[in-house]
Amino acid sequence: MNIAVVKLRYSSQFNTHACHITEIVLYLSVKDRVKRKLWKDSDMLEAMNAVLVDKVKCATAAKHYNVPRKSLENRLKGRVTHGTNPGPATVLTRVEENSLVEYIKYIMCSCAFPMTKKICKVYAWAIAKRSGRHLSFNKERGPSDKWWRGFKSGIIS
Repeated sequence: MNIAVVKLRYSSQFNTHACHITEIVLYLSVKDRVKRKLWKDSDMLEAMNAVLVDKVKCATAAKHYNVPRKSLENRLKGRVTHGTNPGPATVLTRVEENSLVEYIKYIMCSCAFPMTKKICKVYAWAIAKRSGRHLSFNKERGPSDKWWRGFKSGIIS
């Protein structure tokens, strides 16, 4: 069930009480929201194998292995690389992030030196510069607070 909320603005122009709709906000219920990737990677690989090796039609393989037909087609045509995440690429690789985490642990534990958010962002910027991907960060300020929140949430999870 969807719930629509209409925001109104009253106008006092020409002494009329005209009402203007400024915004319509549609709140989707939990079951009406789009769900992403309800299939397993192993099912997608099996479906790809069935199409490529066994010469099964794409729609048939998608139905049999319970994967989206368009996602299967995109992987077979090379539009999407299997195993990658949607969205832009990360600035630091997984190895670089892990080395940064280990360095932070080393500094904080063995040297008893508190690592601030600012210092961590400087180290991340230095790693990105050394690897040649420093252009992904702001030239003057380095990594943003949004990057920091994502990095921090990746450490905790």
